[in-house]
Amino acid sequence: MSIISRFISVAKKEGINEAVYRAFQYVKGKTYSKLNAIKYMHLPSQIELLSEILKEEKITLIILDACRYDFFKNIYTSYLSGELKAVKSPAPWTGDWLKVVFGRFGTLLERFKIFSANPMLNSRNVSAYGFKARRYISGKNVIDIWDRGWDWELNTVHPKKVVEIVERERLGDKNIIWFIQPHFPYIGETRFLMPKEVIMCQKDTPSIWLSKKVRSGEISKDFLIQAYLDNLKLVLSSVKQILNLIDVEARVVITSDHGELLGECGYFFHPSFLRMPEQIIIPWLEVDIG
Repeated sequence: MSIISRFISVAKKEGINEAVYRAFQYVKGKTYSKLNAIKYMHLPSQIELLSEILKEEKITLIILDACRYDFFKNIYTSYLSGELKAVKSPAPWTGDWLKVVFGRFGTLLERFKIFSANPMLNSRNVSAYGFKARRYISGKNVIDIWDRGWDWELNTVHPKKVVEIVERERLGDKNIIWFIQPHFPYIGETRFLMPKEVIMCQKDTPSIWLSKKVRSGEISKDFLIQAYLDNLKLVLSSVKQILNLIDVEARVVITSDHGELLGECGYFFHPSFLRMPEQIIIPWLEVDIG
């Protein structure tokens, strides 16, 4: 749908004021993305770093879905030790990230034991948002934690379930462990879930719904920031447990697929059409487990 068609559609359904606001927000977000690209242009490429570590004989790569570098940097030392740097993600959301990474490293990834709490990365011949893992790998090496451990009340996989299944299935020499957190829903000490009708996108997308709630004052940005931070703390506690299961001689890296927007230019989560620094700048932690 073109921008003009979208404007007309929103104006008809929700009024001209909402249509004007959305149009302004879109232009603002795209402009912000372009003007601030300089913030990550100089950073190391995550793809280049992956090309090195995926060849290691003993390596565990831990993915924290939607993890911003700035939040991670401020709290990780309470849970982990190691060398941290900011890196540049190849994509602003999971679907494109998976296509890029699996498209480039499919042969190498076939040798990994992949523990996935994210339904988009599955062992079945199922496409999610245009990505199908079995176009790149056989899928026999993917353990569908999302299928075994999905909590329908929380609408996610709790990180403790990831730890439980990894412990039960046991790690190999080469592993990828994908946690959903700190990705929404926020299920930490400061909890924020969405109504099921919003999750099913029966009217607005979750991002638009949340934007309206923030604009109306029903939900504050400070509350969302705290909820995101607590979600990150929750998953780092589980990551710390995972480290106890890893061979001390193995290399361990913690990173993310993309970041998260928490109200920048009025946007939340990680829209695929934007490349804001908060989406692209992610952590790369070489963990010290010795």
